[in-house]
Amino acid sequence: MDNQMVYAIAQSLRDHTQVSYTPAGQMEYRAAKYIAPEKYEFLSDYAPLTSSTVITGDTIFIKGTLSVPDEILSGPDYRDYLRIDIPHREGIVIINGEPYHGLDDNRSRIPLREEWAGKTLDFEVIVFGTRDRHRNRTFVNGIGFERIDLKIESCYYLYIIANDFMRTCGSEPDNMHIRVRVNAAIENAVKDLDLDLEGEALRASVALAEKRLLDGLAEIDDGDVRGLISLIGHTHIDVAWLWQLKDTVRKCGHSFTNMLRLMDEFPDFTFSCSQLQLMDYTKQYYPAVFEQIKERIRDGRWECVGPMWVESDCNVVSGESLVRQLIYGINFAEKEFGTHSHVAWLPDTFGFQPNMPQILKKSGTDYFYTYKLHWQHQNRFPYGMFRWEGLDGSEIISSVAYNPGCYNGNPTPDQLREAKNRNLQNGEFDNVIFPYGHGDGGGGPTREMIEYAHRLRDFPGLPRTRMERADEYFARLETQRDKLPKWYGELYIETHRGTLTTQGKIKRNNRTAEIGYQNAEKLGVLASLMGADPDWKLLSEGWKKILLLQFHDILPGSSINPVYSEDCKEGYEFIFSNLEKFTNGLKPASGESFAVYNFLSWNRDALVSVETDASAACGKTVVGADGKAVPTSVECLGNGKARVTFKAELPALGFAKFSLASEAAVSGKASKVSTAGDGSVTVETDGFVVTVDALGRLSSVYDKAQKRDAVSAPANDIRLFRDGPQSEDAWNIYDIYKERPVSCDWRVELSVKENSPLRTVVHVSKKIEKCAIEQDICIYPDSPIIDFRTHIDWTERHKVMRVYFPANVKSQFAAYEVGFGTFLRPAKQNTSFDKSRFEVNAHKFADLSEGDYGVSLLNDCKYAHSCDDNVIGLTLLRGTTHPDPLADLGGHEINYAFYPHAGDWRTAGTPRRGHEFNNNPVVWSVADDFGADMAGKSLAVCSSENIIIDTVKPAEDGNGIIIRAYECNGCRGNADISLAFAPEKVSSVDLVEGSAQPANVNGSSISFAYGPYEIITFRVEK
Repeated sequence: MDNQMVYAIAQSLRDHTQVSYTPAGQMEYRAAKYIAPEKYEFLSDYAPLTSSTVITGDTIFIKGTLSVPDEILSGPDYRDYLRIDIPHREGIVIINGEPYHGLDDNRSRIPLREEWAGKTLDFEVIVFGTRDRHRNRTFVNGIGFERIDLKIESCYYLYIIANDFMRTCGSEPDNMHIRVRVNAAIENAVKDLDLDLEGEALRASVALAEKRLLDGLAEIDDGDVRGLISLIGHTHIDVAWLWQLKDTVRKCGHSFTNMLRLMDEFPDFTFSCSQLQLMDYTKQYYPAVFEQIKERIRDGRWECVGPMWVESDCNVVSGESLVRQLIYGINFAEKEFGTHSHVAWLPDTFGFQPNMPQILKKSGTDYFYTYKLHWQHQNRFPYGMFRWEGLDGSEIISSVAYNPGCYNGNPTPDQLREAKNRNLQNGEFDNVIFPYGHGDGGGGPTREMIEYAHRLRDFPGLPRTRMERADEYFARLETQRDKLPKWYGELYIETHRGTLTTQGKIKRNNRTAEIGYQNAEKLGVLASLMGADPDWKLLSEGWKKILLLQFHDILPGSSINPVYSEDCKEGYEFIFSNLEKFTNGLKPASGESFAVYNFLSWNRDALVSVETDASAACGKTVVGADGKAVPTSVECLGNGKARVTFKAELPALGFAKFSLASEAAVSGKASKVSTAGDGSVTVETDGFVVTVDALGRLSSVYDKAQKRDAVSAPANDIRLFRDGPQSEDAWNIYDIYKERPVSCDWRVELSVKENSPLRTVVHVSKKIEKCAIEQDICIYPDSPIIDFRTHIDWTERHKVMRVYFPANVKSQFAAYEVGFGTFLRPAKQNTSFDKSRFEVNAHKFADLSEGDYGVSLLNDCKYAHSCDDNVIGLTLLRGTTHPDPLADLGGHEINYAFYPHAGDWRTAGTPRRGHEFNNNPVVWSVADDFGADMAGKSLAVCSSENIIIDTVKPAEDGNGIIIRAYECNGCRGNADISLAFAPEKVSSVDLVEGSAQPANVNGSSISFAYGPYEIITFRVEK
């Protein structure tokens, strides 16, 4: 039978579904500008709304009264709806003050409640946004009451699905025998169908046609290898992307009311909702909707998956931030709903760190779903279902189904058939997860999708389907755990590599906030031991904002400009303001001594600078608590101020006290500095001879002790390349940039800014037309680390700036810091997989080491690294224009350091050096008698150098403090953590501070065994 005829029959059936339509009464409208959730600036008074009224602009309020008909039908034969037709707009329908239903192009029917019959209702529609960003004008096509014949509609759905099958799937060779039988069933069913009849005669004819088609389909035998599609109702809501955070609040009201009404209408419909931040928005701004959601969660039909606070970036964020994402999400769900999701739901995130399986597993999360691993530029990810193994050996059952529609699927015959065909493991694992519903901007499943799903449960020639929750799908996959293949380490996406760099200011703010808040927690715990009462709520609220801004389209840099110029600006102002308030609340009265805090878990020497009155500093030197002078430099700043810089020996996780005194200064010698005729500057210390050439590069870094040069070619080599343009340049960077270098005629000036016993600073000024670099190259007499303190004014577009360090080292692998560990990647590009990883994620360091020597590159805010043979590279800036044409314009503070060392990265303690580079000591002016009982002591210190105590914080439930450490070198062994006090009780807990087990405690010492890259967490009760 001709498809066009079947389609025409289906459309005629659809035309017969509407039994009656009655326009609603007169409505009024007015325009408004959306300022913030629940805050509008109204731009006009209310005026009559007609069919010719043009809807334009930000937001429109439509109001009136609804005189509901005396009879409301909602039985098996007929159903009554309020129909609202406003094309190309989203909105929220409010009935009697209650947000009741979402409105968009896919949702114009609003189900009526039987108890509304004969009543007059207050009615309002808030119309906002547009699903088509290029369309700004529309009309209200109608608002009225509609009665639908459900029997005719049921037949319509069956015929349109049969037609879809014939049109999209029936021509496939393995479906030809099915096509013949489906076609025969359709022909037999329509023989006596007469759509020109009316009333009950028409309904009888339609019912007979539907029964014949159902019977004909049921007789078709299509074998037992069809597979199963798990249909997961879902709506992906980007917390920000092409809209701002405030818009997402309204998307919650729009989307979640839709889901609730579908649950009213379809008892078997279930919905899996991610991101507890969205639930928090709903609780705050739509409390009545939130209470309805809680009821559906108790029914088991609404599932909160995640279980993270937002669907976070999982490359740039620290390991501890991933833990906090889980803590905040899990705690919210347990408090509000009494649930704990075991499914990590991150469909749209742009890659995943290699230690995430351990982080998830130790948070009670057993399963993982994502999608974008299929967005590879060159190499197909080999699995759809697998066990993902992390650095420590933890495993998570994972699903990465390669579905059409990504994570915004539609259960149509062609998409279901394609989902099965794309399954890379057909025959082994035939159950495919299939999230369906409109997404990105929200919306979710529609009535039509559910009607389709009902009729496609067992349609011949297609996989069987089942509407269910995500946890039900994964529980079934769990039964096949031992048969699943295994993937070790990171999950890398070959397209979205550019997000490691784009919007660099946000990435700097994020790292500063992460470290600042962890340090504040350590400070607060230390201050508590000294009798202070910290305001922990300030940090808790700040952490929520940090986690929100780590969303996978905010922190990676792939949102529109207002997200950064407004949302992030306001967000980080709040974050740092709370941090300052918290810290100021703990500051003691100022005095003439200095308390210098070290928030790292090992003793360290550090250069410390503090501004003070010049009158107090002139002619003085700094002395420690023992009265002995330490190396000191005093610089007059004018206006009666001086900067005092001194060398401080600091205890682990504690503070030492210093003061100014009229003692003899510690003698020391400055490095030997010479300038050559070619403009280069050479600095010689006791350990190294460093030459800075006329372009500001390191032409030589000679290691006297090892008798070798650490570089094989000029290092600190800053280069520009053409990058794009392309349609998704904020996301993507391709290795073609290597073939597109930009010839830069740098105007360079070198000067020796400082040469003291504490350090030598060579200042480099480099300029071209659209870029200016001011850089201090800091060389220390007693340290091999060379710092590059850098300010860049950047106005380039469609360019990428990278810095290179060619190392005099040969190695098969390079080491990169990731969250709670170190990951090794090939330094040689043998395979297409190796070549595609030309831009890889690392946090505080990358290292290339041979057996007895190596070099590390440290940084304080950058993530995109490379190691091609012996050259370590770091991407500094990009000039992207989509979706933000102003991305990265302006000034940037970027600091990195070069660390040549004997031995490999483990022997050299590179993980510790990376933490030190990112964690300057904090100096307070204090009275002489401040902290006498704690000065010089360590809050906590570990006996093993490869154990880093990363977190010390109050327990989330207020019961004790949490100490979290991790093994950084890939070793196993035994260690002790010594505390500054004898605890009453110590428990080993998971990452979300549960599953307590007794720890081995002896006095003030906690003993434990550890494995490679293991994360260890203790609850300590004092």
